[in-house]
Amino acid sequence: MPQTTRLVKAEPARGGWQTVPGSRRDASYQRWGQTQISGYYDPVPTPDSPTGWVYIVANSFTRWLPVVLYRATPEAFTDRSRWQGWAVGPGGGWNKPPTPLWPDQVGEMSIRQIEGKTVLSYFNASNGDMEVRVADDPTSLGTAPVTTVVQHEEEWPEPADSLPPPYDNRLAQPYGGYISPGSTLDELRIFVSQWNNADPRAGAPYRVIQFAVNPFKPGSES
Repeated sequence: MPQTTRLVKAEPARGGWQTVPGSRRDASYQRWGQTQISGYYDPVPTPDSPTGWVYIVANSFTRWLPVVLYRATPEAFTDRSRWQGWAVGPGGGWNKPPTPLWPDQVGEMSIRQIEGKTVLSYFNASNGDMEVRVADDPTSLGTAPVTTVVQHEEEWPEPADSLPPPYDNRLAQPYGGYISPGSTLDELRIFVSQWNNADPRAGAPYRVIQFAVNPFKPGSES
């Protein structure tokens, strides 16, 4: 678990990304529920924000918390005290203490807006699988259909770095599940990492594998 968390200004061509002033928080901030985040900006104006909203999903770096949802105006995004939580169910809504979108514990996450839909790819720590949800908007992610991109396999193959045939989506120790730029709803490209850390002398394979999936036709993975 990290000791602190912060926002940085990403500059791909440079190292040593600078911390956004005022964004650093102790890891226990929001009950450790912002130690891992992903988000996107939707510029479409709304009655309460003419510049649209930044939507953020958040959970714990340790994988032992479910996903919660925040939003912030682009002007307020770097001030984490101004993020508005989303509460699910009766009496819920925006600008309230956030509640889990669904009960599962979740690890790594990647969220994007694709063709007007909210797409969330994530590691489901409750079952070990890589999953995708597609919703009409971020607040509907908890009830969105689930597509399994990668099913976790208990045993490593022999040799460990061998891959199953294209129609077989089982992998040992998958993690990550990051959405590639250029993905469409007909063909989501998901980068799944794999690391064999059972034998510290080997540490291999340590790699990234790309999967293509149509979440509306789950049998089309490759």
